[in-house]
Amino acid sequence: MIKMTAGKSVAMSTECIRPVVLRVVSPEEAEIVYDGPGAPAWSAAGKIGKNGQRVVSLSRLRVLDGERSA
Repeated sequence: MIKMTAGKSVAMSTECIRPVVLRVVSPEEAEIVYDGPGAPAWSAAGKIGKNGQRVVSLSRLRVLDGERSA
């Protein structure tokens, strides 16, 4: 799954094997916020909303990505 946002969070409807989350920095540039296993990202997301999606903040994903890289 690849998600791209200009906001501060992303929504997920299912746990995936390897999510890649990008944040739009400018019209020409995006930064990789998270590129790793799906289970930690899914576990860090909030409760399932009425729309069937779970939201996780980019700051939380950055922490998870840093823990995985360390």
